[in-house]
Amino acid sequence: MMGNGTGRRNADAAGRAALVALASPPPVSASGIPTATPLEEIVVKASRIGLVGESRAASEGIVPAIQLEGRTVLRPGEVLEVAPGLFVTQHSGDGRANQYFLRGFSLDYGTDFATSVEGIPVNMPTHAHGQGCADINFLIPELVDEVRYRKGTNFADDGNFSAAGAADIVYRRDVDAPTVSLTYGEDDYQRVR
Repeated sequence: MMGNGTGRRNADAAGRAALVALASPPPVSASGIPTATPLEEIVVKASRIGLVGESRAASEGIVPAIQLEGRTVLRPGEVLEVAPGLFVTQHSGDGRANQYFLRGFSLDYGTDFATSVEGIPVNMPTHAHGQGCADINFLIPELVDEVRYRKGTNFADDGNFSAAGAADIVYRRDVDAPTVSLTYGEDDYQRVR
């Protein structure tokens, strides 16, 4: 059985070894000049969609597929969170519409945020959750190609439910190759796509 003193001595020795490694000088060349260790090259790519002359307000934008691919999406509602200032939460468990927040204001179930998929409105006066709910739980996030969003009351053509803003989700026209994915998790969670 090892006593507390032995464990402390081993930890102290490991700590001293780490300090010696940190304090050791960098490698030097034959002429005595310190040599730098080469750094790994990092390439940053970005794209920008020029909306100058096309957008009607500064709070309007398009998020292209390349930006969507870099995001982890656990819930379909997270697709809309690419719009700055928009938060979509899961409201008290499965089977309920998402709750929306835009610029710090609660939009309830999205009744003030007009949402459409491929131009087809999601907010309907006769929605099963209630009038105007924006329930996008049917959405397949892997197929989303771009999100076009508008924030504010500037856009009358978005309809009755666009008092706070609107978003149109555009699906991909084609897929690179056929794929099959199987997910299995706790509580017999299964998903095949």
